[in-house]
Amino acid sequence: MHTRQVIQKKRIIYLVAGLLVFLTAFYAVLPGLLAVIVRQQLESAGMAGVRLEIGYPGLHTMQIRNFNLTLFAGGNQFDHQIPEITLEYSLVELLSGRLAAVRIPSVDIQGKPDPNPPESSFNPAIILSGQWLGLIPVNVLRLDKLQFKGHLSGDLHYAHTLSINLQAGQFQLQGSGIGPAMSGKINYSWDADTSGKSSLLVFAEGETKSEILSFNIYPVGNQDQTTQLQTFSGDLAVGFQPLIRVLSQSLPGIKQAAGVRGELQGQWRLQLGDKDWSAAGEINLNTPGGKFGKQSLPQGNLTGKFTADSHKVKTDFELAVANQAVKLHVNAEHWLDTNKGKAAFKLIQAGFSEQGFKLSRVIDDWSLPFDITAGRLAVEGMVKWANDLAAHTVILFDNLGGRFKQTAIAGVNGELALVYRNGGLQTSKDAQIYVGMIDVGFPIENLHTGFALESKDDVLIPTFRLKNFQTDILGGKIRIEPFVFDPARDKNRIVVKLEKLALEKIMALEKQKGLSGNGLLDGWIPVDITAKSFVVEDGKLDARKPGGVIRYSPDPGVTEMAKSNMSVDMLIKVLKDFHYQTLGMRSDYKPNGDLVLHVQLAGRNPGWQKGQPVNLNLNLQENIPALLRSLQLTNDIGERMSEYYGKTSAAGRGR
Repeated sequence: MHTRQVIQKKRIIYLVAGLLVFLTAFYAVLPGLLAVIVRQQLESAGMAGVRLEIGYPGLHTMQIRNFNLTLFAGGNQFDHQIPEITLEYSLVELLSGRLAAVRIPSVDIQGKPDPNPPESSFNPAIILSGQWLGLIPVNVLRLDKLQFKGHLSGDLHYAHTLSINLQAGQFQLQGSGIGPAMSGKINYSWDADTSGKSSLLVFAEGETKSEILSFNIYPVGNQDQTTQLQTFSGDLAVGFQPLIRVLSQSLPGIKQAAGVRGELQGQWRLQLGDKDWSAAGEINLNTPGGKFGKQSLPQGNLTGKFTADSHKVKTDFELAVANQAVKLHVNAEHWLDTNKGKAAFKLIQAGFSEQGFKLSRVIDDWSLPFDITAGRLAVEGMVKWANDLAAHTVILFDNLGGRFKQTAIAGVNGELALVYRNGGLQTSKDAQIYVGMIDVGFPIENLHTGFALESKDDVLIPTFRLKNFQTDILGGKIRIEPFVFDPARDKNRIVVKLEKLALEKIMALEKQKGLSGNGLLDGWIPVDITAKSFVVEDGKLDARKPGGVIRYSPDPGVTEMAKSNMSVDMLIKVLKDFHYQTLGMRSDYKPNGDLVLHVQLAGRNPGWQKGQPVNLNLNLQENIPALLRSLQLTNDIGERMSEYYGKTSAAGRGR
């Protein structure tokens, strides 16, 4: 009996000793085992390069040291370095799967572009639903300092420092830093709770709190737990001036916008499910004007609404500028799963007048070489995108008028229909344009033209196919036969035909006192167009039979010069009353703008040398750009425009 008890006691001692040895061995390998489990769990969640050291767990705390991992998101790679994490727990909470606290003194994150970015999808539940806070198995989470810096995709550089505190279902993030192109530091705070309420505030650092962004989300009513739907409402506000101030030192030209005023506001309603979501809302962008550099900007307002879900985003917006003088309507759809979309746009109204809205009133000190001051413009079209971009648009001109440099243009009517596909632009049908008047220093009137355009994706200048061209000029007409302008050719030739040009109107351009004449001229001018200039060689202009008369009465200076020059004296006497039967001109136009005329005259002066026949050969030279500038200086654009529209209005009333 005694021996049996002794044996039983020894067995118990050996069992306890073995258990102690097992527990000791298990405790010895426990940190490594926990590290393997944690690493496997993190890697299965999509994280890479996980390395960590876990210390021996105590009764209430455990240390994780040298924690490193890599997270891929948004086409970027984020490398985390966490020197130390302290886990605090109690046995009861640990058995229920929760920790009392997690404390992290610091985290360093380096961001850089992902060399092999995956296709990404977006679900706002990640940001907007507050229930994810309740899934974190910890009562207190404290991160004292997180430092993030690096460059992301698009070579955007960031440097931010922030802290995180989670306690009793209340989440708070505080941070500051600089981002891409920021000249000043921004501060931000994000507050959220398990109900779904969330607020994000971003403001510029300075003496006063200048809000750049205010973003708020609120849960709506009781959440439907049966269908797992959650409904939220939200609002958004963006301030232009503090945003521009933060960016003004780094983005080229953004300083000019420092005086732009305005605010973007939006409200929406969002419904979230386990896998799907839907949203709807309205947005209002108000810009009361302000300054862009030294130039004033017009008042503008953008209003619209949108709907969105897991598959598609749809928007409908209207932009009004300069007190409703210009209105543009746009509606667009984009399918998130296929990355395809389309947008329709329509310029509802754009009315121009000298006293009302014109382009030069959009910005002070208008420096562009053109302006639109009369008529109406309408634009309508569609843009589609998928693997490539396709678009079509129709532009309608209704009695449009304005200027290009010192050239007045009035009475533009017609339609231009354009299609963009496969990287090229072309007209979908022949354009037909009518221009009532172009004043280059003298009027070119009643211009009719039809043409087509076509461009390739590797050629900037399109191929131009002229179908017809006719205009009234200097009492006659100009016609151009159909031709094709091909930018791939070194030289393109256009033949301009001249019919019934009035000699008296041509002579009037010179404004030579005492010179007059009559007769009609016909001819043709070959124009060679190259990449740098255009040239005329051997243009031809001849008078119609039976000819005409040229009369020249010189001023006293020329008369005095003729006394010592027999050739000039004879020329003056002949041209005093010269009846010509032949008048021929051969012209050459140089790239520098010089027009060289070789003139042949044959006829007689009845009052000189008993009317004997006279043949004259004259060489004349004129710089055409200089001549046109001199004519334009004496020809007020505003007066020419008012005169044209006054005539057309009277003609309309007469009908």
